[in-house]
Amino acid sequence: MRRSQTIVLLVSLILAGSALPALGQTNDPPAPVRHDAALKVIAKNLEALGGESKLRQIRSLIFEGAQGMMIIKPTEKSTYYMQKPHRMKRVGGMDVVLCDGDKMVFDTGSGETPLPAALRADVAFMVPLMCHGFSLLSFEKHFAGAEYLGKKRFGPRAEYVVRLPRAVDGRDLDIHIDCATCLIDRLVFEVPHAQTKLIKCVCRLRDFKPFEGIQFPTTILFEKVGWKEEGNQILLDSIDVNPELPEGIFADAKVDLGPVTIHDDGTLEGRIQTARWGILHSNLSHENMAAIGVGDRGRITITVKDHAVEARYYATFDPGARAMATTHLFCVHPQANYPRLLLLPKPGADMTVELPFKVGDAVIVSKAPAPDYPDGEGAQKEPDAGERHEQDDSSGRSQ
Repeated sequence: MRRSQTIVLLVSLILAGSALPALGQTNDPPAPVRHDAALKVIAKNLEALGGESKLRQIRSLIFEGAQGMMIIKPTEKSTYYMQKPHRMKRVGGMDVVLCDGDKMVFDTGSGETPLPAALRADVAFMVPLMCHGFSLLSFEKHFAGAEYLGKKRFGPRAEYVVRLPRAVDGRDLDIHIDCATCLIDRLVFEVPHAQTKLIKCVCRLRDFKPFEGIQFPTTILFEKVGWKEEGNQILLDSIDVNPELPEGIFADAKVDLGPVTIHDDGTLEGRIQTARWGILHSNLSHENMAAIGVGDRGRITITVKDHAVEARYYATFDPGARAMATTHLFCVHPQANYPRLLLLPKPGADMTVELPFKVGDAVIVSKAPAPDYPDGEGAQKEPDAGERHEQDDSSGRSQ
């Protein structure tokens, strides 16, 4: 009953076309007026997106795009499978993230792992928003408390500001809507943080484009103000509205690592799962290296397409070893969540340069003979782990 009353009120406010109250003055309108004004702004926004009726007809979505840090344009492609009210599965080149209500897990090849606590609140906010076509219908149950905060300036742009009390895990959500387009510019809220107790989050929606009669943002920026890490962005290339989702798509978050082959000549063949920021992530494992007789610090040759590089295999990644290395490294990331062999550029290489390889390319690994360094090049002995730690301790004491 309440839902139908809300719909009737939203429609009547659009048809009425009455002017919104100008807040921020000495005598602000009473609460009922602010509430009615908030519902009118929400109705204008839903209409600008394509209409409330079309938005309500969304049952499922498939997004194709790239996700990564805001500091650099992401290139790793991902597919997002969405289903109302709050189901999502993101399949990328290196990992899978699954959110189904309270279940929030990811897998990078070592089995399902719960999402870190610091990310759960972010995901709990984003997933319903995405499932509802990035519309405010994901917060519909909080419309009853909506409050219009006024028409404000943000640089050259005028914005309507609406607050939905306790809409995000019991905390207020402030919605900034562009007065000219009636599209959402940003959503602002707070989430718990271990050190500062609360930290402000800003989700910006940019570059709206029509897909099947509905306006979708194709650039989504998410950052935590004052957070030590760079914010994230999603760049969407295509959006499919109400597709038939693959059967059982939300059953688990298992990563498809693809086949690994050991050839008769002793070479190992896998595939690249990601190729970004100068680092190749493959689907090869420690067990695969042992199978072709390569032990810790063994020298190998890696070939992708026609590009071959001599490398040293490290069973565990040691930053100190990388600093000492005279060749590329082929190693395993130390975190259990990332049991991948990594090909890292030489120390000092530009990590922002993309390598000319793409996800799915074959990577061939074979044992390499001990190098014959000319003119003593690279002849410096790399200390083993114990020696390196002793050097670190002595350097610390000398300070």
